Amino acid sequence: EADIAGRYVWDLNDHFAVEHQNFAAENLKIVVDRLLKSEDNKVSYHFTGRDGQVFESTLQIVHLNQQEKVVVVIFRDVSGREAAKKVARQYSTTLNLIQNPVFEFAPTSLRFTYANRAAEIYSGWTVAELLKMTPLDLKPEFTEPEFRALIAPLVAGALETQVFQTLQKNKSGALVPVEVSLKYMAVIGEDERIVAVGQDISERVAANKEIQNFKSSFDLGKNEVYMFWTDNLEYMYMNQAAMKNAGYLKSGFKGKSPRDHLSGKQIQRFLKRTEP
Repeated sequence: EADIAGRYVWDLNDHFAVEHQNFAAENLKIVVDRLLKSEDNKVSYHFTGRDGQVFESTLQIVHLNQQEKVVVVIFRDVSGREAAKKVARQYSTTLNLIQNPVFEFAPTSLRFTYANRAAEIYSGWTVAELLKMTPLDLKPEFTEPEFRALIAPLVAGALETQVFQTLQKNKSGALVPVEVSLKYMAVIGEDERIVAVGQDISERVAANKEIQNFKSSFDLGKNEVYMFWTDNLEYMYMNQAAMKNAGYLKSGFKGKSPRDHLSGKQIQRFLKRTEP
């Protein structure tokens, strides 16, 4: 206090190692005059000091009595707060560039606290609308007890990630098959949250359905059908007739290849026929 007593406000530029034009001697009087004449008796500025720190300064007119007024100047180092805002902006910008829908929700209330641009596009709801909703509004296959049971291992720390498939309802009422990955996040000084990243698996579901129909037609056939990977010759599919002939009806064909049930000469003929 002894260092500051008796000095002018504009001397604070050197004392606090900050630079702002409104604290220059020629400008400070103008700022104070405007405050005295305005209905709002307070004004705040943000500026960066010479050492890179971010300051917030507030000038406020205080009435000591009916005749006397003083100007109170408050300096606050808001570097941490501004840095956190910058990180939040960068985080939001990054997530908005991601093509997959990303949601964040509170594990207690289940209320959404964040949704990226892709979440808006895929769901049909705006961010403002989504922030009034919960995952239960988008996932009709779950009751609240079922969904809380799903996220419980995440909150308890028993699981790092929870992945599941379900149907997601968009604003038009259409149900879209999605795969959702959930991750619990608890950062000191911030509210706990669960991050949900969705992926539209409509094409995958349709393809699997076609494959199942394809396999079903072979399963009913009397001719033997074998399908295998070309790199290691392991079977990816055998119909009932093929498994019966190869002796795999009980054990199954997983991990098996022609080498496991064909003779040496048969293998040689087989490999010759399958050469590119």
